[in-house]
Amino acid sequence: MNQSPKKQGNLSRTATRTARGLIPLMLLVSISGIGAQRKGAKPAAAPAAVATSGATGTIRGRVLDSANGEAMIGVTAVIKELGVYGITDIDGNYVITNVPVGEQTVTYQITGYQPSATKVTVGTGKAAVANVTLNYKVSSEVVVTAKRVDNTAASLLSKQKKAAAAQDAISAEQISKSPDSDASDAAKRVTGVSIVGGGQFVFIRGMSERYSMVQVNGSQVPSPIPTRRVVPLDIFPVSLLDNVTIIKSYLPELPGEFGGGVININTKDYPDEREAKVGLSFGMNSITTFQPFGTYKGGSLDALGYDDGGRALPASVVNNKISPFSFGEGFTNAERIEFAKKFSNVWSRQDISGRPAGKIEASFGKTYEIDETRKLGFLVSGFFQESSQTEKGTFKRYLADKSVAADYKYEDFSYSTLKSAQISTAFASSKQSKFKLNSFYTHKSTDTTRQNKGQYDFSNQGTKTILSFQESSLIFNQLAGEHRLGFLDSEINWFGTVALAGRDTPDTRVTRYGIDGQFQQTRNMTRYFNKHNEQVYQAGASWSIPFEQWSGLKSKFTLGADGSYRNRETISRRFTHDLTNTAIDLTQTAEQIFLTGAPMMSEVTGTSEAEGFDAYNAKLAIGAGYTQFDVPLIPRVRLVTGVRAESWEQTSESFNIFARNQKVNAALKSTNFMPAANLIYTPIDDLNIRFGASQTLNRPDFIEASNFRVFDDLVTGALIKGNPNLSAATINNYDTRIEWFPAVGEIIAISGFYKDIRNPIEATVGALADDLQFTYVNQSRAKLLGAEFEVRKKLGFITSYIEEFSALFNATYVTSEITVNPNLTTAETNPNRPLQGQSPWLLNAGLYYDREKSGTSVAVLYNIFGRRIAQVGVNGLPNTYEETYGTLDMIGKQKLGEKMDLKVSVGNILNPLIEVSQGSGSERQEIQTYRRGVNISFGLTYKL
Repeated sequence: MNQSPKKQGNLSRTATRTARGLIPLMLLVSISGIGAQRKGAKPAAAPAAVATSGATGTIRGRVLDSANGEAMIGVTAVIKELGVYGITDIDGNYVITNVPVGEQTVTYQITGYQPSATKVTVGTGKAAVANVTLNYKVSSEVVVTAKRVDNTAASLLSKQKKAAAAQDAISAEQISKSPDSDASDAAKRVTGVSIVGGGQFVFIRGMSERYSMVQVNGSQVPSPIPTRRVVPLDIFPVSLLDNVTIIKSYLPELPGEFGGGVININTKDYPDEREAKVGLSFGMNSITTFQPFGTYKGGSLDALGYDDGGRALPASVVNNKISPFSFGEGFTNAERIEFAKKFSNVWSRQDISGRPAGKIEASFGKTYEIDETRKLGFLVSGFFQESSQTEKGTFKRYLADKSVAADYKYEDFSYSTLKSAQISTAFASSKQSKFKLNSFYTHKSTDTTRQNKGQYDFSNQGTKTILSFQESSLIFNQLAGEHRLGFLDSEINWFGTVALAGRDTPDTRVTRYGIDGQFQQTRNMTRYFNKHNEQVYQAGASWSIPFEQWSGLKSKFTLGADGSYRNRETISRRFTHDLTNTAIDLTQTAEQIFLTGAPMMSEVTGTSEAEGFDAYNAKLAIGAGYTQFDVPLIPRVRLVTGVRAESWEQTSESFNIFARNQKVNAALKSTNFMPAANLIYTPIDDLNIRFGASQTLNRPDFIEASNFRVFDDLVTGALIKGNPNLSAATINNYDTRIEWFPAVGEIIAISGFYKDIRNPIEATVGALADDLQFTYVNQSRAKLLGAEFEVRKKLGFITSYIEEFSALFNATYVTSEITVNPNLTTAETNPNRPLQGQSPWLLNAGLYYDREKSGTSVAVLYNIFGRRIAQVGVNGLPNTYEETYGTLDMIGKQKLGEKMDLKVSVGNILNPLIEVSQGSGSERQEIQTYRRGVNISFGLTYKL
């Protein structure tokens, strides 16, 4: 058995003996057990020392520790024949300049590791890239031939191979080979991931979005959605993404709220060399572009996705409850008529020609080497995208007695924008320290015009028009540091995050005309306003200490702590207009009726616990600490184990905005311990066999544990009302995985997992007289069992004629069963059923062609999911299901010279019928059907 190299100097030897004595003692008293892996060294780059004459180029790359996949500091990368060299920095990066054009051999060496030699072909254009790993154990020399590519997909697989927990990921390189425009589109390509809710919410391993934690660069982010804590992935454009990683087995360093997995969105970092580019594209949709497109007269900034203030609540209404005068309070009829005049008089649909989609993006980044130990890097980028979408379909809704509550055809026209701005900077102050500041702003808007024609609710037929505008935003700021200490050869990592999210839904308007074409005088001219803001403040630090276990194998102990504070406030207001002059032509446009009918405004408010209130404030404070050991028990058997403790308190206050003393408070408070153990057996270098077990928790979302009520869907009239009596759920997680990495960029993996959930939280649906209402309950228990399979393989092993082809295939099978709480006041129609939102199976397939010589790449991608429960039925209502459908996409990329790339994509080629149904078998009833159309886009990217 090989021992690590001896430390030099008395202080170093003393520190090593101290670590050997203390760390095993901590292992014995730890709840979690033993484990650790030595953190790879992290250094700053040194420039080449010697220049040569003639045509020259540059070699750059990254050096990782083969034992743990972490960056190595202080490795010398040298071309011995020339005497030129570079030294790896804190991230394991190096650069060698002034290298003669042609094939060169780079040797990598550092005390205690086996030297490695790499052949690199150097050109005069872009820097040649050579990434290597060094082996700690004595072995035969490894010689690798490196190509002039930056294969981030391969680097992610390398990271996955050495990771302490089972995980899957998709890189920016893979995303660029798809028509995906945001993180939700990209995430659905990952094994075991499905997207629901119009592209917003991620289901991992069959578990709903409530069991998925979204992080950005390892930090929590606030949600711009009033009814959920989860962050919608469609607010992150792909231009921001470096990769999306899904961590599927739990580690103590992760938040304790863990179920299906943790989604870590890693944003783009500064480039190693100067990089500047600009991209333009436009696109068409087969049922939208140049077709009649419904809209309305909005604001001057609508095209950019911002309201210009024309939809804002009038100043005179902000602090007043518009109610009839009674007992000295409220307003007279004349005053209420004057209030109505202060609002916009726009109610009707106008048709234009649907315009093509467009996108523009630009970025610039560079790294300045101040001296041999200090460097400064930065990246700035901007992105803007606009698109239009027409959706024409049918919708039905049934009551418990199977009578029809709604049956209509609809046309939905939406104009959307997505934009972002980012600045990322990093400063290496020495070979041992690095600071990073990452800030970005992202904003999404949707301007919708919708018309329902038919029986649009239980007692009304005719035409219902809905005009709505919604904008969501996220501001994220993170400062982080990495420091390598001489004391115990340890490392400290820390971060601080301030993030703000909001959603504004101003002046959503609803009008109704009867089947006879006359303006309906009841339940008409409704306005809805919603304002939502949420903030997250978080800070954390970890201290990692390498040591040698009883056999001298490299191990690591990590002690960490973090705290977070989340604050949210949501306020909703609803208004109606009653005509005071009914002696008018009721077939006029709504705008004419508004002028001549002298409408009188009234406000609809929730003022009691039974009704639910229209505003709420909620807070969640978490203090956490953890220990984590990463230790090889014997050669090729590694244990990563530890425990996390979280002390937390969640409070919510639902209140009447005009009488704060009318309120309902809810509070949850607890201290929880989340133990975890992950065992990794590596029988050969490229094969891992993983086993994991952990216990985690799942807290109620803010709105779920409140007495707040809100219209979640103005299209269907669905109303959400919280339940302040909810409790947190606990989850026992068990998983196993066999993963083989036969070559660079390739993987064959099979996984199994089991989840046992106590007190799972679910939304239930029941039919009221005219409306659809959701609330939340704790069920008794849920069990989930599943398997995953993934293959990513180059096809050259079949025949050399297809060596430029590669294939991807992944599949997931999930089965689950929930035990319904027998104490619920509303009886579920089907007490034995799967979890809500869980697809029984998922499939992804992709065929890729990459010809580096000509700069040509083509990809064909397919995604499909199995039938899943969309809404749980109660009191005689059957479950509602989203039916199976598949999506086929194709994309081609071609280099046009050295600086320009052409990209052509065709999305949703099959244009399948999307169906929602209620019930199964002979009881199945159609609820909704529609198509999205085929998308075609053309884009050019130019490198400046």
